[in-house]
Amino acid sequence: ESKKNSKLMAAVSGKIDRIFVDEGSFVKKGQILAYIDNKNYEYLYNIASANVEKAKAAYESSKLETENNNLDLNIMKALKNSSAFNNAKYDKLIKQDLILKTKEKIALSELKAHDNLTKIAKLNLEKSKVRAAFNGVIEELFIEEGEVANIGSPLFNLIDRENLEILAEVPSYRVSNLTLNTNVDFYTTDNMNFSGKIKSIGSLENKKTRTTKVFLDFQYLGSKGQRALLPGESINLLIPISRG
Repeated sequence: ESKKNSKLMAAVSGKIDRIFVDEGSFVKKGQILAYIDNKNYEYLYNIASANVEKAKAAYESSKLETENNNLDLNIMKALKNSSAFNNAKYDKLIKQDLILKTKEKIALSELKAHDNLTKIAKLNLEKSKVRAAFNGVIEELFIEEGEVANIGSPLFNLIDRENLEILAEVPSYRVSNLTLNTNVDFYTTDNMNFSGKIKSIGSLENKKTRTTKVFLDFQYLGSKGQRALLPGESINLLIPISRG
């Protein structure tokens, strides 16, 4: 079995714009496999970015209003002990200062909100580009161009054919005789020889077959130029399942 066998799901919803791979295609980690409503998510990101700039301008404007009012307020405070002091204007400036500071806080909150919306829009734009999670082969396609995918819809089955492990179903009553790191030899139907070690032993029994899973890591012992093992291929194992 492959150590990496992943069913890639849609992280955003929308129409499948483009598919760049076919079944059997080798892909590299990070390679774009498909677009999901990519232009739509690009437009949403651009709108969100524009709203951030608008919110920034509104916030800067509110700060400027507060500063200008504060200048007038400070001047009036300096005249408090003179005949030029206007008590009604002073009270008005005090109230205006409170109002403008509140508006400034609201403008800052709106800026933060739009900034977070832009981050979400950017994430969704990136998610609209379906990428390979690791180097591997597209084993199966579940979509076609023009179809609508929902969040969680399966898109591709990606398999790493280079990093394999052996899964053996061993009769449960014999598992107690096995230990980790025990050497195990095995061979294919066309007599390719391998050697491996027991990596882990399952803790659950298959009630139908009365077997327990045993996982092995292995190294190839044959000559160069022979074919590679395939995920799902059946092999013959020589597992020591009795003491002595």
